[in-house]
Amino acid sequence: MKNVAAWQCEFCHRKVHMNKTHMAKHEFVCFHNPRRKACQTCDNHIVEWDEEYTGHRFGEATYSGPIKIDYCEAKETTLDKIPRWKQCECKEWKPKESTLWARKRNSGACKS
Repeated sequence: MKNVAAWQCEFCHRKVHMNKTHMAKHEFVCFHNPRRKACQTCDNHIVEWDEEYTGHRFGEATYSGPIKIDYCEAKETTLDKIPRWKQCECKEWKPKESTLWARKRNSGACKS
């Protein structure tokens, strides 16, 4: 095994690239980047779990069990009804105060 240096997304913490330029491109389009004003960083975004879900999921014929439901309070709809490309630059977007970015901004550590 070899130890290597890599770049990790500051917003979603999931994406990792060996190339700094590739990571910068990802961070620019990352849905967890608050500057995109996407649902994931909005205070109107609510996550609920349906523990009794029975139906289709990820192409499976039938599924029974818990399923995550993303809901927009401002638009009064689930996010699966909003195309992914429309989940950014939302006019109803307001910053979610529980995000790391919001805590940095409020502490003065982040210049927005």
